[in-house]
Amino acid sequence: MKKHAIWIVLIVWCLTASAFVHAQEAGNVEDPLAGVFGSDFFEEVAAEVIEFDGENVSLSGRVDFKAANLKVQCTQMTGSQATKMLRATGQPVKIEQGELKAECRVFTHDMEKKITRLEGNPVINIKKEGGNNLRLTGDVIELREDKNGKVSVSIKAKENSDRLSEMKVIDNGSKK
Repeated sequence: MKKHAIWIVLIVWCLTASAFVHAQEAGNVEDPLAGVFGSDFFEEVAAEVIEFDGENVSLSGRVDFKAANLKVQCTQMTGSQATKMLRATGQPVKIEQGELKAECRVFTHDMEKKITRLEGNPVINIKKEGGNNLRLTGDVIELREDKNGKVSVSIKAKENSDRLSEMKVIDNGSKK
């Protein structure tokens, strides 16, 4: 039973559970786990150490988190059911989502506000098939998703930082 509770909590924190909510509203889900484990929505979470207290979960050691179109590798991941916050740390934290690959030292995601923040020498590379690639760097990179699904990006330098925020187009050599 404890194993099932850990999976439920991880799903709530780590994913936007819209697929589960829609299935439940439609009456297609009797067992709370059936809507998630029976689909491609959630794949796996693996860690050397998993600690769970009913409200919070902590994963440590080599942590691999995989969901539909999202991979996170880190050394520490925590989540809180009360705050709906996910935090991952590592040297570096590696994130892959579709054409986006990112690295940072601290990755936080607020599921309610739909704000993702990368700190600690964050680098985001966006690979465009058949076009130029885009690299974002700065002290802090923040991604915000509005209610229509549009994502805005903010790249900031910390106070007294000598580092410039940068958006750089990288020619991938596909132009003729």
